[in-house]
Order: sequence, then structure tokens, then C-alpha cells
Amino acid sequence: MELHGFYNLASNIPPFVVGMALVLICILVLLPIRERLEGLGYNNSYSSQLGDWFLAMAIEIGRYTLVDIGRTLPFLNSTISQLIVGVGAILVGISWQCIVTRKGPTTFTDAYHNVIIVPIFVGLATLLLPIAFWYGSVSEKTWVSACLLIWVILVIYDACTGRLDQSKYLVENGIKWKKRGRKK
Repeated sequence: MELHGFYNLASNIPPFVVGMALVLICILVLLPIRERLEGLGYNNSYSSQLGDWFLAMAIEIGRYTLVDIGRTLPFLNSTISQLIVGVGAILVGISWQCIVTRKGPTTFTDAYHNVIIVPIFVGLATLLLPIAFWYGSVSEKTWVSACLLIWVILVIYDACTGRLDQSKYLVENGIKWKKRGRKK
């Protein structure tokens, strides 16, 4: 099967580049951005500081399965279906940002997470995880399932403990810091 669009690109990228890019763009960049803009580098959400690593690992396993077998699910191989997935992922991120801002103002980093990180993870997971589950070995399916289960458990834990709204969680637990900004 000839791979099209994203799949052609993903199958020609050297091993672990997708996973490393996810870690850099979606996880490691948050601390320096918060440090610079908010005055304190923090990431107290377990689903973010740990869970996103597991999600990135699951996505990388899906990419590895794609490279290993050289095929994908036929309905996802067309440019149109990949475009639909991409637009859908972006709409998920924008919708999440709209839901969050209804509760009050958000930080730049929270908006970056919702509008950039969420669509990246949703899009890549939608395109790569079905390949791991459909064509992957028992080991690949087991690892992807375990990674996703850990991520879901951490998201539920964060939701139950109020850690999803990280800056609010810090304030409610007595952490105070001077927010950076222009001096007037």
C-alpha cells in the first residue's frame, strides 16, 4: 500500500523523532514559558508531567508499527480523511479553550496547551493509534493500552483533585508568586 500525506512523512522520519518532538513541543516547553511569562515554572498536573510522556510513547509505538508494516487503515490513508482528522483535532483544541475560558481568564500557557498541544496529541493519536491496535503485535497493543490507561487514570486523578487548572490549584494550596509583566 502506498502511504499518502502524513503517513508518508511519518514513515520516513528517523526513529523516535516524532516522540522527541512531542516531548519538546508538548511537555518540556511549558516550564520555561511559565517561568518567563508567569514568574514560576510549574507543572503540577500529573496527567501533564507524567501522563503526556505515556501518551507520547503510545503515539511513537503507533508510528513504529506504521514503519514496521508499511501500511495503514485504508480509510485513514487518503488526504481528505487526514485533513478531516487535522481540522477535527484543531476544533477539539479550540472548543476546549472556549470551555475553559468560560470559567474565567486563562494564562498564555494554558491557552498554548489547549490550542496547540491538545490538537497535536488528538491528531497524532487518531492517525497512529488505530494502526498499533489493528496491525501491531501483542506486545505493541499491550504497551499502547498500558500507556493510554496510565494517561486516563492520571487525567481522572487530576480532574478529581483540581490539578487540571494548574495555576488555580497552586493559589488554592498557598503557593504565591509574583507574576512577571511590564512595570508601570
